[in-house]
Amino acid sequence: STGNGGTGGVAGGGGSSGLYHRVLLARGPTAANVLAAQPANPRAAQAAAWVVFADSSGTAEALAGKLRGRGDRVVMVNPGAEYQRRGPDWFEIRAAEPADMTRLLADLSANGDGPVARFVHCWALEANGLDDIGLSQLDRAESFACHTVLHLVQALAAGRAAEPVRIWLVTNGAQAIWPGQKVSLSQSMLWGLGRVLINEQPSLRCRLIDINQAAAERSEDHTYE
Repeated sequence: STGNGGTGGVAGGGGSSGLYHRVLLARGPTAANVLAAQPANPRAAQAAAWVVFADSSGTAEALAGKLRGRGDRVVMVNPGAEYQRRGPDWFEIRAAEPADMTRLLADLSANGDGPVARFVHCWALEANGLDDIGLSQLDRAESFACHTVLHLVQALAAGRAAEPVRIWLVTNGAQAIWPGQKVSLSQSMLWGLGRVLINEQPSLRCRLIDINQAAAERSEDHTYE
């Protein structure tokens, strides 16, 4: 996990032993809070400052709202049956087609949208809730979570971005906080790829964010404010 969610302290006495213990409680990060804390882009009107690969759970939409609220431009990318540009800042691409990712970056540059340097990948969240996952579901989750990130990295390498690129990979329940906690197999695979990128492609400045969607659903105020 990454980011700051606030802390609180609870102190307890140790009785006659004279020992004291202090327990620190920390609220976990959310994608919206962590990413919205990034510096605003002063050239937002000329550059596609953020490209967000949007999930259907609303996490990406909440993030986009925060970024637009501070004046940044956001381009949303959804999975679709074919490549198409549905609006000035809205694309659909096929998860299994690397050519679509290359075309996406080319279209953003060709239309005068400026350099594309910030990417937030939320497609792994599409696999949320698949506890009893089968092979076919695992293959689909791998395509949405890992293959699309690989296609993005390959397209960026071929395009040789002029300015530093940053990539955030967002998952839900991919990491255990305490021993024995259940994790999402379909989402944890993206952390393996992310760690490879961090080690082997440091110029991409890849970051991993694991959120708790169940907590977000119980308390939207704590998650997005």
